Amino acid sequence: MLDALRKGAGTWVAKIFIALLVFSFAIWGVADVFQNGNADSVARVGTTDITAQEFQAAYDRELRQLGQRLGRPLTPAEGAAVGLPNQVLGRLAGDAALTDIARTMNVGISDQELAKIIQTDPAFRGLTGAFDRQTLQQYLYNVRMSEDQYVEQRRRQAERIQVANGLAGGIKAPQVFVDAANQYQLQQRVVRFLSLSPDMIEDPAAPDETTLTAYYDANKSSYGAPEFRRVEYLLLDPESLAKPDEVTDEDAKQDYDAANNQYITPEKRLISQIVFPDAESAQAAGDKIKAGSSFTDILTERNITAEDASLGLMEKGKLIDKAVDEAAFAMTEPGVSGVIDGRFGPVIIDVSEIQVEAKTPFEEVKTAIKQAIATDRAQQEVLDLHDEVEDARAGGAKLAEVVGRFGLKINKPNPVSRQGNDLEGNAVELPEKAEMISESFDSDVGIENDPIQVGLRGFVWFEVMEVIAARDRPLDEVKEQVATDWIAAEKAKSLTELADTTVERLKQGDVIEMVAAGLGTEARTTESFSRSTGQSDLSQAAVVAAFSGPEGTVTNTLGNDGNQVVLQIVSVTEPTIDPANQTTEQIKTRLDGTVQQSLLNQYIQTIESELGFTVNQQVLGYVLGLDNGANHSM
Repeated sequence: MLDALRKGAGTWVAKIFIALLVFSFAIWGVADVFQNGNADSVARVGTTDITAQEFQAAYDRELRQLGQRLGRPLTPAEGAAVGLPNQVLGRLAGDAALTDIARTMNVGISDQELAKIIQTDPAFRGLTGAFDRQTLQQYLYNVRMSEDQYVEQRRRQAERIQVANGLAGGIKAPQVFVDAANQYQLQQRVVRFLSLSPDMIEDPAAPDETTLTAYYDANKSSYGAPEFRRVEYLLLDPESLAKPDEVTDEDAKQDYDAANNQYITPEKRLISQIVFPDAESAQAAGDKIKAGSSFTDILTERNITAEDASLGLMEKGKLIDKAVDEAAFAMTEPGVSGVIDGRFGPVIIDVSEIQVEAKTPFEEVKTAIKQAIATDRAQQEVLDLHDEVEDARAGGAKLAEVVGRFGLKINKPNPVSRQGNDLEGNAVELPEKAEMISESFDSDVGIENDPIQVGLRGFVWFEVMEVIAARDRPLDEVKEQVATDWIAAEKAKSLTELADTTVERLKQGDVIEMVAAGLGTEARTTESFSRSTGQSDLSQAAVVAAFSGPEGTVTNTLGNDGNQVVLQIVSVTEPTIDPANQTTEQIKTRLDGTVQQSLLNQYIQTIESELGFTVNQQVLGYVLGLDNGANHSM
């Protein structure tokens, strides 16, 4: 995943962003120590400090969000490898610059207005839609911030917003820019296309040894074995320590009796209802039922489906209309009621099924109850053993000694790669797998590691026993895979050549339907589509190709599942720009924001240069968990 991030840094958007970031640091200048600064701060812009706590909170938040997108936790070192510290520090430096300018300009905000901003924040609304103090307190607990710190943070934010709005708040994107963007986004195209599948290409003859060796040498990195770590771990959690065999039947029965309702399935009734507009029509329907009509007959007469009438299988007290609820459960057997004076009007109900109250016998749940009791009892044992294990490790004991001393079990899984697989490519089962793998690869043989929390009540300790270095696999070890890959590559090459030939035929005037029929496929015509809407029948690459030239353009590109798509642009429809159109308005709003942000960024770069920007590399390195902060390159 991190490789994908590094590859993403090669896109033009990332290059522009990184260039601006590097340019900003070049302008600011970075000092290794503060002069007259706060030694507990990571950086300073003008007279405004970026505290270690502020940077740590922001960096942890960004690291956690990045880990969520990648599907596994990231260490600070991994974040540093993809430039996350620079991004966080750059953003905080921009905030600090605006804060410094706001202070210089004597920009402020009243306590009343600040309270209003916080109380109207949608993030702190409760179930009623109003400000909920408990929600705010929970947020402060999660981000490890006091209320005073949060209020001060929001005050500085409000002051920065005033400066930013004063500078760029009313700036609009030039109309010619907006029109060009609309033209680009809303232009419609129709294409005819055919799809060429690898199945249309015959497999080439098996490669000889020379060909195989040449292909292997050219792609050797694809066949390397990754680095593996062989770990041993000790898992302590209530589930693994639980001893259900030691729970007596008497204890389990006592728990069963105490939690009686837990094992009772309450009475339920399958209910349908018809709500009538007035008492007269309800009474007329009731009279018909008494005369022999069925509830279904009344539904049909009133053009109501059974699904619309059904309330489902309900428990007593669960129906919104209490009158209907009481009437339904007062019926001693299935049938149709008389007219009920319901909450929403006169009602007739049909109770078609009655499921009587039932209690699960003790013998059926005894095993589960014993397991639950044993697990609860083991919770305190986990905490006691945690302290004893930590004391033993503090005294220099290895895991093997610890498990022997306390009669525990050490686990010895197969060596594991960063991808979570063993030497044979099979998934390795580990507790808290993502975090354990990440920390194992940040550790080494002989290093004592902190325990990892497992769920809410467990812990796992691990030691790296062996590092199996990454290596090149010899051809003999991967010959079968190399041969398969060579055949696929040759077929892909032949498929591209066929697509190129097809393009040339169409350019020379051949009809695409006739060409498709000769190739054993069919030509299809798309509906009109734009760059933003795309076309479900085309890959993203084919959508891009569809906008690569004027009407009549013929080209080919990669489709889905390794196919080649040959397409012919049939028509190009230029949009009529309607300022009132929602899409047009969204594009304009987005461009206005882009122009405003661009102007604000330029302003921030200028004032950062004037105010001066310094970084305390020692504190920064400490926050990032690096051994030598002074040598950390930003």
